[in-house]
Formats: sequence, structure tokens, C-alpha cells
Amino acid sequence: MTVHVELGERVTQLLWKIRSLGVKVGLAVNPPTAITNAESYLNQIDVLLIMTVNPGFGGQPFIHEMLPKVQQAAAWRREKHLAYRIEVDGGINLQTAGECARAGADTFVSGTALFGQRQLGRAVKKMREAVRAHAAKVRTAEPALG
Repeated sequence: MTVHVELGERVTQLLWKIRSLGVKVGLAVNPPTAITNAESYLNQIDVLLIMTVNPGFGGQPFIHEMLPKVQQAAAWRREKHLAYRIEVDGGINLQTAGECARAGADTFVSGTALFGQRQLGRAVKKMREAVRAHAAKVRTAEPALG
């Protein structure tokens, strides 16, 4: 279950309540909201959802200015030795999925770009391949820890 960081002071109580029900918990950040608003909750979540469009309706174009938020979320995850997933939602297609994977995302929500295809299975396979190719570039570019 995912709640929006924009709920402010109610977030802590909601995260605790969701977790107490034995459910995995996520925190979402809308495009106009600073990613720093999510930092204090990172050790309490399973998923950090970075909205890459303004919530409301499908088919909106990806907002490229959200990529630094994905990069920051990935940097925090490494620095703090946390295991939350970084999810992106909005305007996710073959190209933007690859860009998000390169930035550090590992979970992708894609509606229009996939469901508009004649062969859904083939489209999903192509998106997975694009994500893996870009994620592999990130892994080989990062210095080895020794």
C-alpha cells in the first residue's frame, strides 16, 4: 500500500499502521514535491514511488526533470544501505524505462505504452530487455566495493 509524502505529518502514523497490518508499504512523491521530503521515511518503506507525471490520467508525457529524483533515491539507498525498491509511474515506455533504469529505478509502471500494443507479451519483453540493458550499464559503471 502506498501513501503520498504530501500528506505531511500524517505519513508516519500511516506507514506504521500499514506495516502493523503485515502489508508492504510504499511512499509516493509527486512531481512538484521535493524528493528531500521523503528522506526521513526511507528506513520505514519497501517502495519509493517517484511519480514521473502529475497524477490524474493515463497517456501523459514523461517529465524528464524527475530523473534527478530517481538518481537521488538510488544514491540514498546505496549510502544508507537500505533495500527499498525505486518505482516510477507515468509516461513509462521503452525509452523512458531505460532512462529510469540508468538513473536507478528497478520497478516500472507502464499503462498506455504497453496496453496500446497489439502484442502485449512481446511489448513487455521488449521493455524488460531495455531496462536490463540500461541497468547493466549502471552496474558496470559503478566502482567495485572492496
